[in-house]
Amino acid sequence: LKKQVESAELKNQRLMEVFRTKIQEFRTACYKLTGYQIDITTENQYRLTSVYAEHREDCLIFKASRSSGAKMQLLETEFSQTVRELINLHLLQQDSIPAFLSAVTLDLFSRQTVA
Repeated sequence: LKKQVESAELKNQRLMEVFRTKIQEFRTACYKLTGYQIDITTENQYRLTSVYAEHREDCLIFKASRSSGAKMQLLETEFSQTVRELINLHLLQQDSIPAFLSAVTLDLFSRQTVA
């Protein structure tokens, strides 16, 4: 019985290591593909930091609805105040988070290439 417990614990430990590795691979792929590092800050809250952010603290924070998680709401940050026009167009008028994030990426990218 003791050997079975040890074997189960070892198997569990190996699974956790594989799980950690796969999560890190996925996070890296998301960052490289979307240009955003996504971190869970609290339950149902996600901080997105662009690869092109001018300052480390420049981020967007989205909160998922508790019921289904299907609805995401942008919370106000210092950085979000600087992209009001993009919020109005892509989130309020077009209701498209992907279009908004793409527009923010292009805006930040153009700031870097002009500077």
